[in-house]
Amino acid sequence: MKFILTYILITLWLVFPVSAQQLFCFNEDAQDIEKGILEYNEEFVMSGVTTAGTPITIYKGKDTFTILFFTPDEKICTGVNHTGTIIPKLKLNNGKGT
Repeated sequence: MKFILTYILITLWLVFPVSAQQLFCFNEDAQDIEKGILEYNEEFVMSGVTTAGTPITIYKGKDTFTILFFTPDEKICTGVNHTGTIIPKLKLNNGKGT
């Protein structure tokens, strides 16, 4: 029994890494997300749909950004991998920038 439980836990850990589990989802009245966006003076940049079919919205402040995505069950989500600090343009190997 312990072997089966260990196997299941390891499999779930490999399929769903810790970083993917650090999401914060809210119902459509996502006042906490809006508060954070307003706190950093972030403004709407764009909305789109990923190649996987997930609707997203991007907000940008002077030094910060937030990416929101919308689940099929009408929740608005973000997480530690969807918010952060804006850095200068990264360079491609060809030296021309991104």
